Amino acid sequence: MPRCLKFKVNIIRKEGKSMNLKTAWQETCKFIRMMQKSEPHVIAYLILTAAITAAVPFLPIYFSAQILNFLIAGQFPQAMQNVYWMIGFSVILGLSSKALNQRFLKLRDLSKYKIRQRVLEKAYQIEYEELEKAETIDEIRKADQGSNGGGGTGEQLRDLLQFLTMFFSMLYSLAFVSVLLVQIFTQAQDYWLPVSSLIFLFAVYAVVIMIGSRLSAKAGRLLQKMKRDNVHNNAMCGYIGNLGMSIQNGKDIRLYQMEDFLMELFDKTLISSRLYIDWGTNNGKINGVITFLTQLASGMTYLVIGIIAMQGTIGIGEVMLYANAILRFTTSLVTLAASYNNIAYRYEYLNSYEAFIQRPNMSYEGTLPVEKRDDGEYHLTFDHVSYRYPGQSETALKDISFDLELKKHFAVVGRNGAGKTTFIKLMCRLAEPTEGRILLNGIDIRKYAFEEYVQIFSVVFQDFKLMEMPLGENLAASANVDDQKAMRVLEEVGLSARVAGMDKGLKTQLGKENGEGILLSGGEAQKAAIARALYKDAPVVILDEPTAALDPLAEAEIYENFNELVKDKTSIFISHRMSSCKFCDEIVVFDHGQIVQRGTHDQLAGQPGLYQELWEAQAQYYRHSPQTMEMIGSQV
Repeated sequence: MPRCLKFKVNIIRKEGKSMNLKTAWQETCKFIRMMQKSEPHVIAYLILTAAITAAVPFLPIYFSAQILNFLIAGQFPQAMQNVYWMIGFSVILGLSSKALNQRFLKLRDLSKYKIRQRVLEKAYQIEYEELEKAETIDEIRKADQGSNGGGGTGEQLRDLLQFLTMFFSMLYSLAFVSVLLVQIFTQAQDYWLPVSSLIFLFAVYAVVIMIGSRLSAKAGRLLQKMKRDNVHNNAMCGYIGNLGMSIQNGKDIRLYQMEDFLMELFDKTLISSRLYIDWGTNNGKINGVITFLTQLASGMTYLVIGIIAMQGTIGIGEVMLYANAILRFTTSLVTLAASYNNIAYRYEYLNSYEAFIQRPNMSYEGTLPVEKRDDGEYHLTFDHVSYRYPGQSETALKDISFDLELKKHFAVVGRNGAGKTTFIKLMCRLAEPTEGRILLNGIDIRKYAFEEYVQIFSVVFQDFKLMEMPLGENLAASANVDDQKAMRVLEEVGLSARVAGMDKGLKTQLGKENGEGILLSGGEAQKAAIARALYKDAPVVILDEPTAALDPLAEAEIYENFNELVKDKTSIFISHRMSSCKFCDEIVVFDHGQIVQRGTHDQLAGQPGLYQELWEAQAQYYRHSPQTMEMIGSQV
């Protein structure tokens, strides 16, 4: 199973534990700071929208009470005047609420996209050695997985808007209740009965709120557990869904007849899962009890307000006003609790975005520019360099001292895991030496600006990637493509005829993920990667297994033209095919992280050592085929 599907529930603090108010406030402040960095005005619109939206329902409640009181008193002009006031204020506040909400939604989406942009920018800028560490981007993976299951920054802002709206609604409700209390104490001749009735009502509400809060907390824990468990289901179902549309996996799925297995796994993971059923059943029971208690409190509210009205302390219209205010307080409290549960859960992973963005870079601190030389005279020296991968006890490279003579062609060979690719990573500054130093023209490469230093290298790694973009943009690594230069390097690697047959030439889209494009064969893709390295025209060319996906004839063609392709450049290529080493001026043999041999092919093949062992091991496969041996012999 892929690693991403093994991620189950590592984002939780403690299973079944709700976030306390202090922690929730601290996490809210972190989240607000993160969103304001992306879109400074989104929080201001959040608060203003909540305040105005919460006020809208209270306008008809207030004015309806006034209108009813005037009608009962026979004061029709005053009643109509309040009708006009109600319509006017309702239109103004309603339109203001809609306008603010639309503006908030736009800022919310912008901030969401800008958060993703900041994460991508950090991922592109962070030192590659850091990016290789699992823990570096693990939090972002968790945040992405959590967002798929429980919602991302956009949903968090939406629930914060709902939370604040309910909070303001409670404040407005309390304001009306305060007015009611003032009326009782200032206008009632005998306020013992209304006060005792309100005390009784508040006691009922206290019990309802206490029981409701416990039930809401339980519902919140069930919801959080369901969402945490659902992270795995979402990841699995997303993975299976992508497999069905995958060109890379399509052949294996069909040839091994995996369709039924994958559909059964999809059904078992999502459709037949009792995750939602169990949560829905338990949540329904809890909400049923909360609704019953709320309705019971509502009935008591009308009873108490009616008793107060019968004493003449308040008018008939105000019965509806104060009763609705108290009921809205209860409704707002229940909704606020539900929003709080969602908000608290998302903080467990959303703030990982800002933590990743704020990670310090390690060693890209150099500032020196690299001298621009038309003659390509760049001299690289390894000075007692050792390297150990982070978290590993074994040293990958041990005390490497090596001079790359200018404009010579080097081959780097050795068994798997001998340190060849690590050697190249250090040279290209994708990792920093644990010990020793690497010099460019006598200066430690860490003193150079990274962007300047990497300009001197053209590299094709064995796990190279072509982007699913137009071919020309792949070669130029830019939207600005020199068509003449691009066609020249395609001609040099033997791809010009293939490109000539494409309807859109260099503008032909590669792959089918981002639109209708073409699929290159493995060999064609590798030639395109080599063409990209040649297009850059850097003074140092590095090819890591450059012909691994090529057939023997294409491989021979590349090797025959190799010296011409990298003329006047310093070149290094890693290969497991010893026959290719004839084209190099010097061969460097790695074993267990050390350089154990150096020399030409003739020198090393004729003396006991690792190179001779590797050569003999490969040569035996050609001994029974005179034609193949003749071809290989012509190369070596």
